[in-house]
Amino acid sequence: MILPPPVTLASGRTASIQKDRWVDGAIELVIDGTPQSHVNLDDPSDLFF
Repeated sequence: MILPPPVTLASGRTASIQKDRWVDGAIELVIDGTPQSHVNLDDPSDLFF
């Protein structure tokens, strides 16, 4: 899976999409090192934050 590079937001914070290290096939939105959202691409109904 190819993920986009990190971007700098208008607020100066950095946003990135990263592979989830615990769940295969899942990704996380991370803002300044803090996970914000989680999506399991293999099972989109699998939500836990």
